[in-house]
Amino acid sequence: SDINQRYLDWLNPIFLSLVEDGALESLSETTVVGMRRIPGIKIENRRLMAVVQSLPHFCNVPAGFTTQSLREQAVQTHLLQKEHTLSQVRYDLGKLRAKGLIEKVPGQHRYRLTCVGLNTRALLTKLRSNFFGPLLSLTRQSRPDNTFDNTS
Repeated sequence: SDINQRYLDWLNPIFLSLVEDGALESLSETTVVGMRRIPGIKIENRRLMAVVQSLPHFCNVPAGFTTQSLREQAVQTHLLQKEHTLSQVRYDLGKLRAKGLIEKVPGQHRYRLTCVGLNTRALLTKLRSNFFGPLLSLTRQSRPDNTFDNTS
């Protein structure tokens, strides 16, 4: 019963993050905006995911957030290196904006998280922390030399 409840607690945010079918695949694909080709969002990119995970901290700020405030939040919360530059954050924000996860506040240098962005962020965070993270850690574990025996 305890195990079932923990599993349901784990699944609940995924169900709450109602993301359209095919949306995850489209996130990783290149987006063309005007004449610019903007790379997709890769869930394995630690820096980008730190930015994505920092976005909800600004949901209660009606005016939106600045690149600098997002950078400070990502560095502080996710222990990124101080070398995480504003240019890198702007690059990451360009990816998020091209996918419709954030929007620019008209006439200002501020951004807001969209509803789609909030739902997608919840899903990406859950997948990265509870699915891809453990899988990646398994692949990094050392194996004995005789793991692959070709004598059969």
